[in-house]
Amino acid sequence: MLTAGGLGLVPRAPGTWGTLGGLLQFAALAHAGAEWAVPLCGLAWLGASWALAGVALRRWGGRDPQAVVSDEVGGYLLAVSLTGWSGLGWWWRAGLGLVLFRLFDVAKPGPVRRAEGLPAGLGIAADDLVAGLLANACLQLVGLALLPRAPS
Repeated sequence: MLTAGGLGLVPRAPGTWGTLGGLLQFAALAHAGAEWAVPLCGLAWLGASWALAGVALRRWGGRDPQAVVSDEVGGYLLAVSLTGWSGLGWWWRAGLGLVLFRLFDVAKPGPVRRAEGLPAGLGIAADDLVAGLLANACLQLVGLALLPRAPS
């Protein structure tokens, strides 16, 4: 669960691989017409990351073990949640969401860095929650910018 089916055990860029796992889940839900489930799945992944953080910390040590990518899956799913109204196809939202989420997750601007500093397992999940919400806000703004304007 924490390694998202082993994606967190990939030796190079496990966080990106975990995010790609989230993209596959988003694609499957979008294709099945179940985008309504995307935010629920994202919250479930993040909740499991938080709940099982103690196990991860005992097994791998450190503050945020690289093998734990369930939080990346959840954060990415929140990044692309509730964006279907925008007129962008799901593939555009999936790709742009991936770029934006990874940007916020890796660069860790202010609120993401502060969330990462929360104690124990909460910090493991919270930074990806905040990165996902920031990426979602950007996707929502892109959607608004692309909406057709009513004639004046």
